[in-house]
Amino acid sequence: MHHKYNRAIGSNLKITLFLQDKSMKFMLSRNNQFERLFVVCLMLSLGIHSAKAQLFSVPFEYGIASGDPTSSSVILWTRLHPTMNDSEIISWEIATDTGFQKIKNSGNATVLKNKDFTVKVDAPNLNSNTVYYYRFTWNGIISPVGRTKTTPSSNENYHLRFAVVSCANYQGGFFNAYGNVAAYNDLDAVIHLGDYIYEVGATGYGVEEVKNQGRVHDSFETVTLDQYRARYAQYRLDSNLQKMHQQHAVICVWDDHESANGSNRLGAQNHTEGVEGIWEDRKRFSRNAFFEWMPIREKSDSSIYRKLSYGSQVDLLMLDTRIEGRDPQINDVSDTALYSTSRTILGSAQKSWFKQELMNSNAKWKLIGNQVIFSEFNIGWASKLLNQQPEQVESQFLDIWDGYPSERQEIFNFIRSNSISNPVILTGDFHCAMAFDLTDSATQTKSTPYPYKPWSYNPTTGATSVGVEFVSPSISSSNFDESASPTVALFLENQLVSELPSPSPSGYIPNPHMKYVNLRQHGYVLVDVNEDTLQGDFYFTESISNATQNQNWAKGFYTVDGLPFLREASLPRPLKNTQDIPAPRFKNLLSQKDLKNNFILAYPNPANTTLNIHLPKGNLELITLVRADGSILESINYPKGINSVKLDISHLPSGMYFARIKTNNDHYTSKVLIQH
Repeated sequence: MHHKYNRAIGSNLKITLFLQDKSMKFMLSRNNQFERLFVVCLMLSLGIHSAKAQLFSVPFEYGIASGDPTSSSVILWTRLHPTMNDSEIISWEIATDTGFQKIKNSGNATVLKNKDFTVKVDAPNLNSNTVYYYRFTWNGIISPVGRTKTTPSSNENYHLRFAVVSCANYQGGFFNAYGNVAAYNDLDAVIHLGDYIYEVGATGYGVEEVKNQGRVHDSFETVTLDQYRARYAQYRLDSNLQKMHQQHAVICVWDDHESANGSNRLGAQNHTEGVEGIWEDRKRFSRNAFFEWMPIREKSDSSIYRKLSYGSQVDLLMLDTRIEGRDPQINDVSDTALYSTSRTILGSAQKSWFKQELMNSNAKWKLIGNQVIFSEFNIGWASKLLNQQPEQVESQFLDIWDGYPSERQEIFNFIRSNSISNPVILTGDFHCAMAFDLTDSATQTKSTPYPYKPWSYNPTTGATSVGVEFVSPSISSSNFDESASPTVALFLENQLVSELPSPSPSGYIPNPHMKYVNLRQHGYVLVDVNEDTLQGDFYFTESISNATQNQNWAKGFYTVDGLPFLREASLPRPLKNTQDIPAPRFKNLLSQKDLKNNFILAYPNPANTTLNIHLPKGNLELITLVRADGSILESINYPKGINSVKLDISHLPSGMYFARIKTNNDHYTSKVLIQH
């Protein structure tokens, strides 16, 4: 997300002052509607685990994962605890039962030190639309069991369910929504739309209350390959994230924070060329770490836009609207270059691919995974609250497709002129829950706070809408209630879709195509697809300030085959009739002796006050503790004959560290998360 968004409006005290005048009455008259809405929320009790420590132990402490399923294959992932060797052989098995009595396929894979000891296997020869269980084995030590699912074949038609998630800031809050998603036993996959990690340092975006509980980044933002790897490692020690990966295949794309805030193909708002190295190098490092740590099927050109087919029901097109082809952002609506027909967010190759896939798709529903809001977002009216010009306000919201208006109109025209049926855009990044009808642009320029030309769209009948868009709330990244206040957030979300008070034009609603907005809560969207309807249900977690299993259903909206506009649902979609057997809870059967005989250990991980270092063989010569920025904190030499030590780390700040261990014949680096 472009974080100038929240700061620009949320920090301006003039909004608060505005609420004290006659427009406060306008806002309060609608508060009861929201209170009644949440009173009737449907509560679910879904079990999750504590988010303070990882679920799994050495040598698979970062868990297991799967992703990018097809009708006959799926990507399986794990990370082996590093050894003294440059490579290790690991075996894998995939079966239709949790006890592995019905093994469908198996094989060996090579784990490489230069891939950060991560490994991905493309498991082949599987049956379509089938739940599988998988595991890895190294030196007789068995990993946790994961659950995954293949897609239906091209002629199969099934009830499908997807959880849509995005924007998880480790130091912004607990990943409770991941735990809620993990508890489902009828999902076909989780669609992750990016901001899986955040690159900022400990002083960057976050909440002090959360940081004080040990959820804090390293001091410096990620720039080098080792730093990106360390950040993924820190996130993957979260138990809720591990549990989600264990129970569901994850289909992912990156957004900006996997590299740097406000990124594009040529640079980023949060990258200073020279001071933080060369952007092309940083972009390459971030890509490499992403492909190492995420269960994505890699392409020869390292692009991430791709199609996944779910039988005759769904084609899922995953886009890269961030660094594949995006021209640099223009944060000024008065700049004529913003409206150039050559300006692109997709790039020519991806755009051609996207259009071709839409044209060729025979699936009933075309789901489009997209990082940033596609629909027009009208906010110029807020200029009167901020005592600014409309251009100033609108210019703060151009990291989305609003910043690429000509190409957006081109895509809209393509969908309409080619009668592309049932497109459903799934969006992340914005840290807010929203639902839109996909409509023609209402504005030709952003020169006034009100539309420059009348809408052709009819909000009552949905006339001229060509599809719908669901914007997923964040898992834990800041919303308006955290960056401004709940009162300001409630006012803004109400006013975005309601008639503006005088002196605005009579009857003027700034965003009539926006059917729902929530600027205050965190969670996910559950997308339920059957033959005739597709429904998006918004679920919100009770809190991100502490670990909790409580969540609520807030709203649901559905679209009907052939009638591409949203209608409000009275209830969430029910669970499938058949529920899958979850992957079993992992039990660590390794003894202390097994661990010490096999691994160079830096434990516990996460550590609090004491860090133990142990070698299975050889002699310790030197231990160096290093921050992620490369700065050396401590170097300790040891006499010959020592292979186990305890280090006092109580004085070190929380964060990810490297323990560099030099022995009499080799050297080794271990990632260690310190949480106080």
